[in-house]
Amino acid sequence: MHDIRVATRRLRSILRAFRPLLERERTEPLRDELHSLAERLGEVRDEDVMAQRLTAAMHAEPPELVLGPVAAQIQSQLVAHSARARVALVEALDSDRYQWLLTHSAALTAPLPSGVPKKRLRRLARKAVRRADARLAAADRADPDQRDTRLPAARRAYQRARYAAEALRPVGRPSGRRASPREARQDPLPCRQAPGPALAPARNPNHLRARRSAAVGEVQPFTRRG
Repeated sequence: MHDIRVATRRLRSILRAFRPLLERERTEPLRDELHSLAERLGEVRDEDVMAQRLTAAMHAEPPELVLGPVAAQIQSQLVAHSARARVALVEALDSDRYQWLLTHSAALTAPLPSGVPKKRLRRLARKAVRRADARLAAADRADPDQRDTRLPAARRAYQRARYAAEALRPVGRPSGRRASPREARQDPLPCRQAPGPALAPARNPNHLRARRSAAVGEVQPFTRRG
């Protein structure tokens, strides 16, 4: 589950960052199918993580405050939701649309076109970081009641920027940089949902700084000629 979610995000990010260079009649339908698959995968993961977090929150409360079969209710309701999400995912993976996605993804063995100046590729990767910076700045300027809904978009943008920069390694100098343990850990809940307690990492300024550091660290080796 984790591997396919990461692969889906990575390919979507590359196709988005380098869209000006790609044959859109080929890549745009692929991006649409990747988005649909990501939705199905995210629904399963969201339900599993929500169950874990609610259970942990319940156990953190003093026993005298937990009235009734709370654990059983959490388990029964969220397991039912998770089961429906898993059925939808299995149906999606068995569908003709998914077979189409596999075929066309395999055909796109080199998503970045050859013959494009390295300078332009580097410029597009840096542009992805600037877009993320703009999203973070917009969140900082927003009213407090809107800030929490904007920060997850900045987090996703920094992640996309990092994936775009990683795609440049074959055409530029390898960064030689390894992600720190904090950066290497993936957030357990996608930040596309409505804001709530489960999205605390996306709203944490230190977490976002780590995201930006990871993205900039990947882009930095390509900011000079080489």
